[in-house]
Amino acid sequence: MVAPLLGGSMEGNQNVERIQALSDVLEAYEHGESLFPPTPPVAALRAFEAVARRRSFTRAAIELSQTQTAISHQVRKLESLLGVSLFVRSLSGIELTEEGAQLLPAVQDSLGMLTQAIKRIKDRQHSEELSVVTLAAFGVKCLLPHLADFRERFPYVRLRIKTVISFSASHNYLHDIAFRYGTGNWNNVTAVRVTEETLTPVCSPKFLAAYPIESVHDFFEQVPLILTESSAFSNGWDAWFAANQIRPPATGNVIICDNMLSAIQAAIDGLGVTLGRRPLITADLAANNLVAPFANEIRGDSAYYMTIAKGSEDRRLIREFMDWFCSLGIC
Repeated sequence: MVAPLLGGSMEGNQNVERIQALSDVLEAYEHGESLFPPTPPVAALRAFEAVARRRSFTRAAIELSQTQTAISHQVRKLESLLGVSLFVRSLSGIELTEEGAQLLPAVQDSLGMLTQAIKRIKDRQHSEELSVVTLAAFGVKCLLPHLADFRERFPYVRLRIKTVISFSASHNYLHDIAFRYGTGNWNNVTAVRVTEETLTPVCSPKFLAAYPIESVHDFFEQVPLILTESSAFSNGWDAWFAANQIRPPATGNVIICDNMLSAIQAAIDGLGVTLGRRPLITADLAANNLVAPFANEIRGDSAYYMTIAKGSEDRRLIREFMDWFCSLGIC
């Protein structure tokens, strides 16, 4: 027993009782006894919930694929454990007692949580993960808009998408598939060409209306050019001007972006003319977010590739993803 620590006041006596109760609990725990009351078997809880919801032992037995006798036995076991009756019979059938009505919501919540936890575990066991790393512009413009279709076809695949500005440090990213931009000559990977690249100036329809083209040279002298200075993409403007025999503008009216995605968005927002690159601008041209005022396109010196580590070509999940992406018509 714990000796009184306080005087004889009511508060002191209550504190002594609390300390004694805690001492008894700890003593029981030291002897291997559980700190919690016995938990009813799940089968008994399921039987009770089904009977309470259907207000019938017969219908509960059918739902749980058991006999009515088995269901009755489970309910009696639960009532014996709790020391209360959970159901009473009335003229209209079976009714919950006050204790049964109090217990039902807690049982339904607990069984629901248990069911969801089991489902998550099973889903994780049957799911597979695929990690994909991509240049940000290609990912936003060419990959992400189509992933809903992939998810519908392959719902068991858990996708992990990583976007990068360049692949200068791609060895730092653990991935199964990479969408890369270049010549296709990389070490220790198998490269599958996705699509070539073509370049053409683009701007918003509203911007073009404000700067109608009367003379190609005069047009470029007066409009802001949106340049891209990126480790992933070369600027490209000089090559386009040379291929179309146009003298580069002498004006310094330029906006410089550090990535292609920003340059495209700047053009959509009416800030100027950027050198668009198919396939990155294809969707925006189709949606009339951008227009290409000149028919002359030039082919870029690089292309887009899907790359995978050598030796993983026959992995089923990788093959499914590659086949799916090529079926989109981008390849």
